[in-house]
This record gives sequence, C-alpha cells and structure tokens, in this order.
Amino acid sequence: MTMMMLHAQTELQSLLRVGDQCDTWEMFCAPESWLTQACEAYGLKAHRINLACGYNLYDPKSYQQLRECFHHERPRRIWVSARCTYWCRWTALNYQTEERREQLEKYRRRERAMFKLLIPFRLEMLQLYPETELFGNGPPDVLAGKNHGFCI
Repeated sequence: MTMMMLHAQTELQSLLRVGDQCDTWEMFCAPESWLTQACEAYGLKAHRINLACGYNLYDPKSYQQLRECFHHERPRRIWVSARCTYWCRWTALNYQTEERREQLEKYRRRERAMFKLLIPFRLEMLQLYPETELFGNGPPDVLAGKNHGFCI
C-alpha cells in the first residue's frame, strides 16, 4: 500500500512540476549519494550540489553559480548535510597537542566561513521562493554561533 501511495504521489508531482523545476537538491553529499539515487529511482528529479559536481561551497565565487542554478531549477526541497566532524567531542580527542588543537581550530574557522556564505544564500532563496522546503542535519550549535560538542 505504501509503495502504491508513493508511486501515485510521484506521478502527481511530475504533473505539477513546472518546466525544469527540480524536486530535490542534495547539498554536501558524496558523488554517488543514496538520497539522490533514491529520488531518481522514484521518478523525482534530483541534483547533487557538491565539489564533485563543480560546486565548491567553501568558495564565495560558487554562490553566484548556485543562485543562477537555483533560479533555473527552483528546487522544491533542499537537503543540507554539512560536515559535523570537527565539532564532535569525540573528534576533539584526536587533537590533544597544541599543534593538533591549532589544526582543529583552523578546520573550524574554515567551516564557519562556509556557513557565513551558505546561510545567507539559503535565506535569500527562501525569501524569493518561500514554497521551498529545507531539510538536513549538521552542527546546530555552530549554526547558532556556539560549540557545545554536537555530534551526530
């Protein structure tokens, strides 16, 4: 019954899709990620947004390319799964020396800089296309400007 409902929903979505509209964007994923494969298996149009696909989310220049792509595809849903590794208390155990702690802080600064690009981009796209749904996981303490050792 569930499969029949999902199939009917997928067929309805394809009828309601506007032009080149994309059903799902998957950000920060592996080159052959499961979510995009599952969407495509059910007939949904999905797009991976990662370095392997030409989007360096750590480079400010990539965000203009992302804006253009977003306006063209107008994804219905965005799944963001940013790296949480550098914020986990278990990971911090591997950075016990002063040199290693400096390296960890360097990684964290890079992640914070990326979030300072990603968050305004997402807010801008949501203002332009409020029907877009955001999903994902990641280090919420970092997004809130705090670090309490969140780990998924």
